[in-house]
Amino acid sequence: MTSSVPFLRYLDLDEDADERAVRRAYAQRLKAVDQEADPASFQALREAYETSMRWLQWRLQQQTEDHEQPEPAPAPLPAPEPEAVAATEPIATSHDPRAMAEVLRAELAQALHERHFTKPAQVRECLQQALDDPRLIDMDARFFFEWGVTAILASGWQPGHELLFEVAVETFDWRHDRARLLSLGREGQVVDSAIVELEAFGSRQAPIYNGASREQLIQRLRESERPDDQVLAACLPAVEHMVSLYPHWLHIVTNTRNLERWREWAREAANPARRPAAPSKPEPLGHKIALAMLFIVGLCVLLWWTAPDDKPAATVAQAHARGASEIPGEPPPKFADEGTVGSPAIYLTPPRILYPAQAKREGQQGQVIVGVLVRKNGDIGEVRVVQGSGYALLDEAAVRGMRTASFQPARIEGQNVDAWFKAPVNFRLGS
Repeated sequence: MTSSVPFLRYLDLDEDADERAVRRAYAQRLKAVDQEADPASFQALREAYETSMRWLQWRLQQQTEDHEQPEPAPAPLPAPEPEAVAATEPIATSHDPRAMAEVLRAELAQALHERHFTKPAQVRECLQQALDDPRLIDMDARFFFEWGVTAILASGWQPGHELLFEVAVETFDWRHDRARLLSLGREGQVVDSAIVELEAFGSRQAPIYNGASREQLIQRLRESERPDDQVLAACLPAVEHMVSLYPHWLHIVTNTRNLERWREWAREAANPARRPAAPSKPEPLGHKIALAMLFIVGLCVLLWWTAPDDKPAATVAQAHARGASEIPGEPPPKFADEGTVGSPAIYLTPPRILYPAQAKREGQQGQVIVGVLVRKNGDIGEVRVVQGSGYALLDEAAVRGMRTASFQPARIEGQNVDAWFKAPVNFRLGS
């Protein structure tokens, strides 16, 4: 039976597969992939193979640790009564590890929803209770539960998720064991990207936006109440800029879905200012316009009468000279944070960035700044490297990955426009 684990399912294997089975499945599928004509399929196959091998190593390590801890000799007990034997039988009955992990994941999600945690210590206690549950003694169940925690986080912010993210990163040691985190599939990749973005967020200087810190803006975005018009006008560009820089992390720790509501409220607040006052005296306004037009016509006639005869020729000659010297080249991209638009483009679906296997083997890492031209209909136009990492493999992977994203286009005064979007892509080798 094929596994429900994504990377094993890609190789058409189940959870009982060993390293030999993984290598054999990889070799069989490699014969059907043209690495030159279809590099994306080759990369996906390679990622599934490497992730499966890491998962098998992790499972072997867990088995070794379990065997190194001998169980204490049980104290002699009197013969149990029939009722006592019946009570212990369900514990010895085999269960589906994935089903047991799903029950505990659902209990954790329900606790976050109902208990309204306000401190990391409260979430840490709740998570530790789940990890200490006897149903997670099975190492496969524990693996599925850890995947379930990443699934909760990757699904988007709900109350308490910002605390769960902080606690889970520490409890599972994801910051230092990225290989295990990446073995958890797409959800693990989202959480890994969020950790990288959080580190970038912490390394930057903390600007103050009209009296509000970045942390206060993130908290504001979680709230459903409408901010006052001054806060919307002053802070909306800053919030949009932060979401474009840290899409995965903010997707987990704040309600980025509120951003569209903020935009709508900002448009509503701006409409009265743009709407002209109702004309109470149309006739005087018409007289003023007529007088102004007469003055302009008279001034033009006077200038034409007094102009020298050779002026048109000089003007034509100047125009030819300008035409020969002012041929515009390809302008560099201007991004939303450089004042080009009022509301920059934002992710609807974050990009799927694949770390090239060859780059990993050669120890290549770094950051690529990618520019994406987002059309007003949301389509992706040009994608180019603005600042390279120094490695062609990483630069090409960043450009290729950004084309998998989807965007909400930038806006000016409520109208969608074409605009450049700047995205940092981090490639970091595991510890």
